[in-house]
Amino acid sequence: MNGLRRMFRLQPGEGGVFFVLGFILMCNALAMQISGIVAISGFLSSGGVEQILLVLLIDYTLILLAGGLQSLIVDKFERVDLMGWIILVFALLFVVLRVMFLLQAPCQAPIFSTK
Repeated sequence: MNGLRRMFRLQPGEGGVFFVLGFILMCNALAMQISGIVAISGFLSSGGVEQILLVLLIDYTLILLAGGLQSLIVDKFERVDLMGWIILVFALLFVVLRVMFLLQAPCQAPIFSTK
């Protein structure tokens, strides 16, 4: 345990938080990998193997752009204020979705139709 404390430069009392957050990060990474595998296998079953390089190119380009945009936004604003606004937007989106379900609003766009 002392070796881990020295390697990660943990202060006394930070070990529990470190391991809990590390476990949450590991679960998030696992879920992202599983969803990526499911998405690519779904594409392969419908589009064929010939298009996989194009899919990976688009996927990694989007990841690069999203990461760059995220770093630009995070560095320009106060982090606590930014988190407050993001939480507010997510809460409003949740309320909008709940209202749509209550009103039984049509939620199938033509682009996503299976016909």
